[in-house]
Amino acid sequence: MRTSASMFKRALVRLNSDIGKAAFVAIGYFVGAEIAFFVGTLSDKIFAPLWPPNTVLFCALVLTSPKRWWIYILAAFPAHIVVELGVGMGVLQLLVAFITNALFAVVSAAAMRRFVGERPWFRDVRKTWLFVLITALVVPAVVALGGAFVPILG
Repeated sequence: MRTSASMFKRALVRLNSDIGKAAFVAIGYFVGAEIAFFVGTLSDKIFAPLWPPNTVLFCALVLTSPKRWWIYILAAFPAHIVVELGVGMGVLQLLVAFITNALFAVVSAAAMRRFVGERPWFRDVRKTWLFVLITALVVPAVVALGGAFVPILG
C-alpha cells in the first residue's frame, strides 16, 4: 500500500524530470526559431519558410504521455514570445502564430499515436508512409489555414 508521502515524493520527482525536459524543449524551440529567422530573413523580416520549432515541440509531444503535453506547450510559449518580439511581431500575430504552432504539434502527435501507433515508427513501409502523410502533408495543410491569418492580423 502506498502512503501519501511516497506518492507525493514520486510526483515531485516526476515534476523535476518534466521541468528539466521542458527547459530543454524551450531552448530547442528558441534556437530553432532563431535559425529559422536567420535563414528566412533573406527575404522577409518576420516569416521564415521553414519553422524548426514546430518539429521540436512535435518531438517532445510524441515522446511524452498526452497527459503531460501541457507542460511542454507551456514551456515553449516564453521562447516563442521572446523570438517573435525580437523580430517585431505584434502581440495578436504572436498569439495566433503560437496557437498555430502548438496546434501543428498536438494534432501531429495525436495523429501519430492514433494512426501510426507505438514505437518503433519506422519499422515498416506502411508506418513510414503514414508518418510522412500525417506530418508533412495533411496536418501542415490543415494547420496552415490558421497560420494564413497571421499576416492579416498585423
